Amino acid sequence: MTATKSKSKPVSWAKLREEVHRLGITEQSAGRPLDELIRQARREEDPLGFLAMYAPPGNDEARMTNDEPTAVESRRIRTISIEIPILEPTAAMYDGRAHVNRHLDARVPRPLGVAYRCIFDALHEQGARLDNGRYVNNYSDAIRWLLEQVGEKMGSSG
Repeated sequence: MTATKSKSKPVSWAKLREEVHRLGITEQSAGRPLDELIRQARREEDPLGFLAMYAPPGNDEARMTNDEPTAVESRRIRTISIEIPILEPTAAMYDGRAHVNRHLDARVPRPLGVAYRCIFDALHEQGARLDNGRYVNNYSDAIRWLLEQVGEKMGSSG
């Protein structure tokens, strides 16, 4: 006997669009067209929870759905300082004559995953924005934000 996963009735497009507006999500804050975001939300197991991840920070009441009680975990945000060894970049790196890796794909052990999650949660909670004005809404944005901070300290431009 095999267990089958019960699939709940999909949430309507209109309800998801209404939720997007209620949460104050814009194409800029989501980093992609709203129709694309809604299409992906419809494929998720918890579409309303998925959309709540894209709500701009500081809108805690809007993040709560009336369907389920939500336990809010209180955590303190702190700041740490680290030293990063960096070689001076060459002119060829900036003008395109030298290869510069622009793709990141990594699997990390659990302790690093915890650190990654804590960085993302803090940036999202504080309403951190990327250089392009978008909020930090996902883990990739957190890495991009970190690299932008390093780039600023190095004096480079995006």
